[in-house]
Amino acid sequence: MTKIFKIAIFLIIIIAAASLSQNIRYFVDGDKCIGCRQCLVVCPTDAIRMVKGKAIIDPEKCIGCGECAKVCPTNAIKIEKADTTAESDAKISSDTLDKIDTSDKAIKKSTERTDTILKNSQKFSQIENETTSTENKSIDTANSEIEKAKTDTTAHSDTLIDTTKIAETTENSSQEEVREIEEARKVFFVDSEKCVGCKLCLKACPTKAITIVKGKAVIDPEKCIGCGECAKVCPTKAISEKVIK
Repeated sequence: MTKIFKIAIFLIIIIAAASLSQNIRYFVDGDKCIGCRQCLVVCPTDAIRMVKGKAIIDPEKCIGCGECAKVCPTNAIKIEKADTTAESDAKISSDTLDKIDTSDKAIKKSTERTDTILKNSQKFSQIENETTSTENKSIDTANSEIEKAKTDTTAHSDTLIDTTKIAETTENSSQEEVREIEEARKVFFVDSEKCVGCKLCLKACPTKAITIVKGKAVIDPEKCIGCGECAKVCPTKAISEKVIK
């Protein structure tokens, strides 16, 4: 078996492995998500991001460990098969979709090129064997055919490398564009002039983001998840929302 033939087999194994994904992945039910960010904290691969106050799972980074589902207080995170497309609040531009499509085509083309490499490698080995066993065939003719097989194999190998680079580049571009989606979330703040210090909001807050300072409620924006429970129970309408980035 020649060195080129071994390389071709190795490339096939890599391509086949890359095409296989986890059988199990997770997605977020946007209607149930309250934006508490607990899933984001426990995710070992940083596959979860917040978009418009809702958790979004990146299927490319998700390893299906299920840690996010374990800590979700509203059971908003569910299992799906890897080939099922979950609805996402993040909108990807048509240019990005075109790039992803190009990436798929490039990978398919790479597989076809790999098949060609295998065939040419087998042809190369066959020519070498026939050269030593056939007395009536001239050495010059045999060498010419061998060189042609080598040239074809090298050309297809170069094409395989180029198409693989295209696939990697387009995939990276797609991921970068998704990351650039601006994240914004809403938090609530207290109008101290209206606050009567009744502490109803403090009791209603699920993340303990509210404290009483000098008889007035104060909301910690880092802990606030924007659920609005505090505003619902405020008797003087002293709590209102605002959007921050």
